[in-house]
Amino acid sequence: MKLGFALARLSSTKFPDVDPAAGCIDAQEPGSATLLNDQTWSAVFSWLSTTDLARSRAVCTSWKDLIDCPEIRRALFRKHWLLADIQDEPRHPGFYLSAGLSNFAWGHRCSRQDTLSGLAVKYGVTPLAIKMTNNLISDQGLQSRDTIYVPVSSHADLCGKRGTFIYDMTACRELVLVTEPDGSNSSAFPLDAKQPVAADQSTIAALSRKLSRMLGRGLRIEEGTAKFYLDVAEGNLKDAIALYEQDMAWEQTHKGKRRSS
Repeated sequence: MKLGFALARLSSTKFPDVDPAAGCIDAQEPGSATLLNDQTWSAVFSWLSTTDLARSRAVCTSWKDLIDCPEIRRALFRKHWLLADIQDEPRHPGFYLSAGLSNFAWGHRCSRQDTLSGLAVKYGVTPLAIKMTNNLISDQGLQSRDTIYVPVSSHADLCGKRGTFIYDMTACRELVLVTEPDGSNSSAFPLDAKQPVAADQSTIAALSRKLSRMLGRGLRIEEGTAKFYLDVAEGNLKDAIALYEQDMAWEQTHKGKRRSS
């Protein structure tokens, strides 16, 4: 912060005008030129994190007014989160500085076949993260929603995307809906879609390990167990999840019993 106060003093220091023809400073008539203008400070602020921007607002009034400028805030927000474009305005201007990665989400239209575990595998997140984003108390609450929002898993997923400020009245939470620049949502592939892969065995093995890790993370089971269900389902994620849920349901109703093959 000492550097911030020093730069603030430097930015507000008045310097005498320079006569380009004479090549010297006119000491008789001091001008109003400052060493750093608003455009320069905007460029400096664009490299700061949202936390540092919030701290910079407390340095001086000129910095606060500059950071609070709507155009500057939108530009800094877009650059910090690597977005190609942002739409609408948040309900509160402070959201530009307080927003975190958990506030960015994909939109998903619910169907009767959707489950929290399936969506977690589909989008590469945990079921708990989906419940927290949508303020879901139980797994059954998913069936009462027409649309839910799945949190973005990493900062890199936002690169080149469009962000739209929305307020989810059901979850009572402000979010940034992430879509492609054309407005479409291509964040995930359908659960039963077959992904094109090369015929070579090393590529197939790498894809199998990746799917096993995704399934294990979504269902909170070991990677080896996830691979077993994938092998039984012949690589179909939807069928693998269904098989796992059938086994869990059987164990709940037959505690202490051994299942016959």
